[in-house]
Amino acid sequence: MRKKEYYKYGSLFVFIIVSALTFFVLKPFLGPIIISILIAYVSYPIFKLIHKYIKNRNIVSVLTILVIILTLVIPLLFIVTYLGREIPTLYVSTLSTIEKLELNYIDLEIQISEYFGFEVDIPKFISMITSKVLTIIQKFLTSIPEKFLHFTLTIFLLFFLLKDGEKFSKSVFNLLPFKKKYRDYLLQKVEGASKAIIYGQIITAFGQSIIATIGFLLLGIDPIVFGLLTFFACLIPYVGAPVIYIPISAYLLLQGLTTSNYVLVIKALGMFLYGLFVISLVDNFIKPTVLSSRTDIHIGFMVLGVIGGIIFFGIIGFILGPLILVLFFSLLTIYEDMKNPGII
Repeated sequence: MRKKEYYKYGSLFVFIIVSALTFFVLKPFLGPIIISILIAYVSYPIFKLIHKYIKNRNIVSVLTILVIILTLVIPLLFIVTYLGREIPTLYVSTLSTIEKLELNYIDLEIQISEYFGFEVDIPKFISMITSKVLTIIQKFLTSIPEKFLHFTLTIFLLFFLLKDGEKFSKSVFNLLPFKKKYRDYLLQKVEGASKAIIYGQIITAFGQSIIATIGFLLLGIDPIVFGLLTFFACLIPYVGAPVIYIPISAYLLLQGLTTSNYVLVIKALGMFLYGLFVISLVDNFIKPTVLSSRTDIHIGFMVLGVIGGIIFFGIIGFILGPLILVLFFSLLTIYEDMKNPGII
């Protein structure tokens, strides 16, 4: 009996140690792994649709990935083409604005002091902004190889998850030490949470981009391009709409102050306040509501799950945080059903 217990607990100990080591080995690639799993799950209906007509799963996986890439590339091509036309004009206009700031910064400092009631050091402000922009550009350029590696890994994993993911997920869930009804319950909850996270992010981004587009239209800013940019920005966790409306507000404010055009100043303030109190609030309302309604977890816990996940796991925590909470509450329900059958 003791020998059996030794083998039982010894093998469990070895499994825990190896699992922990595996986690640390895979931790640098946790982002691509989780993203590829979610993309595979969401795009699996496309895979099944193509698989009705083409039986080779390798070819179907490649075609599904091509459909996903084209869905993202076509809007991005439109945006890049537009920006390619507009950036030279914007560059010249920005240089002109900076030159005016440098030449007339004393008058401008007086205007800002009189208009807003506080003092500002224009040369120091320009130097600070330039330094920040250069730092951001440098970080972006140095991160390109890592981003390319993560993108390649995501596509690679996505191919195999589409091809063999269904078989793999069933094997994993069959290893869980629960009755079939509890395994099915856990699978149902994880699937529901995955759908809620993905669709919640898309619905939130769509809602924010629609509201932002209305604001851009009212303020005379190109609504289509900046609406699309807002949509893509809102799809990325920890980025969101502020990366669009704050630069627009700053640009309008500088243009208005250097040309003494206070209509532009009012537009800049209107854009900023509209973004802060209308566009951004949509994110705070829609996303937790969708997650809570699809997972039967109180909205307060869901908000804490998202924030805690991001703090602990980084940007990918917006996915892992809610998923871990769902698993935790699902396991509590299973334990309760074991004690008082009939809950599940």
